[in-house]
Amino acid sequence: MKCADCGENEADDCFTVCSLCWDKRRPLPGFREHELKCWPGPFQAVVEGRKRFEYRKNDRGFEVGDILVLREWDPSSKDYTGRSVRARVTYALLGGFGIPDGFAVLSIELGMPPAQETSAREKQVELELELALRRIRDLALKVGVLQAEREEILKGNRE
Repeated sequence: MKCADCGENEADDCFTVCSLCWDKRRPLPGFREHELKCWPGPFQAVVEGRKRFEYRKNDRGFEVGDILVLREWDPSSKDYTGRSVRARVTYALLGGFGIPDGFAVLSIELGMPPAQETSAREKQVELELELALRRIRDLALKVGVLQAEREEILKGNRE
């Protein structure tokens, strides 16, 4: 069956969309927050939108959808400056392509101000529920088709 979203790729047996489109629609997993030190130069580049990635030791099991709380760290005073920014991981390259084992390159996009995070989380939960219901409906349709096929087979065997 063709994908309901792109119409090009083959959809998996129990879904109406292909895996590529599903990855685009899938709720962001985890929603874990990772508080990370960030030196002033790279921190300012993130704030200005010039740096949209993090290269980190992957000792936390980073995943797409995780939130990075980058806290500006002053290496000379060995203390935080008080500035921080929230960013969501949009892509994670976990090794390979010249990335040493145990390290990750994380594509990030800046999050909303903390005051708006709650409503963004609520919207994400609504999206998760909508997608879960869509998958349940897809599975129910698949079960209905299989039951109809079973009844046709049984009907044919009786005759």
